[in-house]
Amino acid sequence: MISANASSERPWVTLVMDGATSVRHYGMMSQALQANATAIFANDLQRSEVRTHATKMYLDTIRRLQLSLRSPRWNDPIVMHTCMIVTLFEVIQSNNPAAAYPHIRGLAHLIEQKGPHTFVSGLEHRTFRYYRINLFLMNLHDRRPSFLAEEKWKTIPFSEDCQPKTILEALVDILVEIPGVLAAIEAMKTGQLGHYALVQKGLELAYWVRRLVYDLESWKEAYIWTYPTICTTPRLHSLSLLELCTLSTELIPYKHNLSEALNCYAAAHLILARLAHGMAEKSWLVGTVLRQPHSLHDLVAAITIISERHISDANTEMVSMMVTGFSLRVAQSTEEVQDPVLFQSIQKLLARINREMGRRYNINYSVPKDTQRIEV
Repeated sequence: MISANASSERPWVTLVMDGATSVRHYGMMSQALQANATAIFANDLQRSEVRTHATKMYLDTIRRLQLSLRSPRWNDPIVMHTCMIVTLFEVIQSNNPAAAYPHIRGLAHLIEQKGPHTFVSGLEHRTFRYYRINLFLMNLHDRRPSFLAEEKWKTIPFSEDCQPKTILEALVDILVEIPGVLAAIEAMKTGQLGHYALVQKGLELAYWVRRLVYDLESWKEAYIWTYPTICTTPRLHSLSLLELCTLSTELIPYKHNLSEALNCYAAAHLILARLAHGMAEKSWLVGTVLRQPHSLHDLVAAITIISERHISDANTEMVSMMVTGFSLRVAQSTEEVQDPVLFQSIQKLLARINREMGRRYNINYSVPKDTQRIEV
């Protein structure tokens, strides 16, 4: 499940494996890795006794983790990395990616407690950069505000001598605010507010959505229109969203990072557009504040265009499949768009991602229907 062969998506893996096999840390982290590996073998062999042995190792690792978290060693990097490894066990055992969320919530709390200054360099910095998208997806699932939306978490971990933010990492700085918008809308729905208080809250949320739309367009101007392989395209600024996405899929050589970022950009716009559509239906005044740059249909179609090209290119790195799956699930849950052909394509693309996850990571990966959709 975690290979010692480090790749561009996981530059920290070799260092983690070195820590796992060192004399000082051999126990806890190594046991977590063995529990995951044994669970995979149990899936392959369909042997209940192997599964039982894997579960025993996992439970013993959890016990040791709990002791470490209650001790002065709670801040040790090995504790955090062991937490990351055990999040995979539930996914392997249950074949459901949402099963890892309780562990990810605990890990998010640990990262927040350690503070942003902990992640400015070394292995912890690399880990933070890799794991930030996981924390965003968990907060989106829970509809809970993310501590990553605080300015200090966007700047301090990147404040020392490190590689500049990638095009996707710069976009994540905007994405991490979306769970907070969803949480605020849920609170407004369930709160006992009078008419005028509801109007005021509605306008505040409308301006928040409007600011995020502006931030997304500013990101496009800063990172997409200046991207080296497309910045010389004639009439670039006048291209429609679908034309821009089609252009990105036709580049030779194909640029994975550009397509991943554009896919997440379209998904973020789609979430905000659906929120704006729902808010405008309830209040004409709010609707006047929210003018969306793209139609719902174009956003769903853009995600489909990019995802199909991306999956066809056989880029099966974990983060790449995660962000593509996220965008497709946002598109899949957009019931406002009535296009059977488009949604059939989305279903097929999600099935291909599930098969690739199973093939590459040796898991019978099958997302239950109630967890595939991302509701807004």
